[in-house]
Amino acid sequence: MTDEARGRVLVVDDDPKSRELMAKVLRSGGHQVTAVADGADAVRLLEGAASELDLVVSDVRMAEMDGFELCRRLKADDRFRQIPFVFLTGQKSVEFKVKGLELGVEDYLTKPIYIKELQTRIQLVLDRKRRERVLQAELAQFAERHGIPVVETVAGKASLVASHPLYGGPLGVTGSESANHLAGMADVV
Repeated sequence: MTDEARGRVLVVDDDPKSRELMAKVLRSGGHQVTAVADGADAVRLLEGAASELDLVVSDVRMAEMDGFELCRRLKADDRFRQIPFVFLTGQKSVEFKVKGLELGVEDYLTKPIYIKELQTRIQLVLDRKRRERVLQAELAQFAERHGIPVVETVAGKASLVASHPLYGGPLGVTGSESANHLAGMADVV
């Protein structure tokens, strides 16, 4: 694993053994790990280091601020909403899984979990975030090269809007579009 593939991960779990095991597993995969005991500790930590975090891995049930509330707060705050969030918990009920997914988590994993599966799923989330960053940078470069204003950011993804006299209306591109699509638009815009 290259340095580029490593991520900065916050582990949130009130069980000291689980927290340390998760941290150890993620460190063995080359990630930088910070571990805290509950959602309130996570929020306090994030207040000072949000831009330096690539992923939050959290349990669901914790004494002071559970994982659902932590996720809700992070997804509602512009400073933190782009940090991917994964639940790793012993709560296996469908209701808990659905609730987590409805909150916008990238994955909902249940314990016990194989170490290799955990490492692979975490790496997939980090790789997806990295690809989104690259695409956003390409989108910004495209916009600058062609004089297209970036008019808004939705959930951290740049959106471009321009009008074209032949089409008589706005053309839109979001950060989720492919770089090939952007390149093809150079003739249209």
